[in-house]
Amino acid sequence: MPTSCAAYGCTSRSGKDKVSFYRFPKDNDRLNAWVRATRRKNFVPGAGARICSKHFITGAPVSEKGSPDWVPSVFNFPSSQHASNVGIGGVKRAERAQQRSAQKQHASLHLSASSGDQDEMCTAEEPVSQIIVACLVAVAAAAPQTNYQPNQYSGNPQPLINILSQSFEQDPNTGNYKHSYQQDNGQAAAEEGSVYPGPQPETGSITQQGNFQFVGDDGNTYQISYVASEGGFQPRGAHLPVAPAQIPEYAQLRQEHPELFWAEGQQPQQPTYV
Repeated sequence: MPTSCAAYGCTSRSGKDKVSFYRFPKDNDRLNAWVRATRRKNFVPGAGARICSKHFITGAPVSEKGSPDWVPSVFNFPSSQHASNVGIGGVKRAERAQQRSAQKQHASLHLSASSGDQDEMCTAEEPVSQIIVACLVAVAAAAPQTNYQPNQYSGNPQPLINILSQSFEQDPNTGNYKHSYQQDNGQAAAEEGSVYPGPQPETGSITQQGNFQFVGDDGNTYQISYVASEGGFQPRGAHLPVAPAQIPEYAQLRQEHPELFWAEGQQPQQPTYV
């Protein structure tokens, strides 16, 4: 889609005229200044709004606020005399800004020359940029020097952990797999998985069994072995609690109220379909 200029009365289009197009600035102050300069009533520039290079004195916008091309100033309004005045005014504003900058530079050099000894006086030929650089170097040298250390500002620094070994194998035909790894912090894990296809696609089950170990905060190594299948996840470990084979209260309830256990030993009835 060709790009066209948003300025009043401008017929510039990409592909037809040898001009450049520029987006409206994101800065609110500069954006409002551009919108006022276009003199279009109730104009709100969208993401695709552009101003062509014909409306800038130098042919392109300039980011320096004192420049006449900080805002587009060359327009073909109904009154040509008004348009030319806008361009001339922009140039004059830039000239006045440059004069003020030169006056400030001269005053700074004069004060530096009159405040020090004759041997250390700054001459008008010495660039102001050298003075600024010298001041920045002095400030940097006066700043406190600190030696940064890794994890210096970390509330809980973590040691570097290396992997001693790792492996992974899988049968592409059955989907069965096994993997393992071992780290130098005492952590290790190993697992094997067996896939059992069902009678229909995307059905079946998988049985996983393995073990893992880690070093606890108390410095002891804890080991856990497990089986995960249709019966659920079944972990075992020396540190894990073991449920009693029979809860005493449960046995007493069975003796006192056997009618509550009428369903034990019965096979579930299969549903019938009509």
